[in-house]
Parts: sequence; structure tokens; C-alpha cells
Amino acid sequence: MGPKHWTNGRYEYVMKLKQAALNFAKKRWADYILVGTPSL
Repeated sequence: MGPKHWTNGRYEYVMKLKQAALNFAKKRWADYILVGTPSL
């Protein structure tokens, strides 16, 4: 495995953070939300 390989735990953690950001934006009736992805 290379240095950029994502473990299942890391992937799940990032997905939980993205879902939390989306839920936060929905509760605030946000028109836009920017969600980036880490490269490492």
C-alpha cells in the first residue's frame, strides 16, 4: 500500500465529517456548501 492509501476508518471518518457539514448547512437553509476532499 502506498502513502495515499485510505484505510476504511479514515474514509468513514471523512464521510462522517462531510455528512455533518451537509446537515449543518441544511439546518441553516444554506444556498451553497463547499465540500473539498483531502489529497492525503
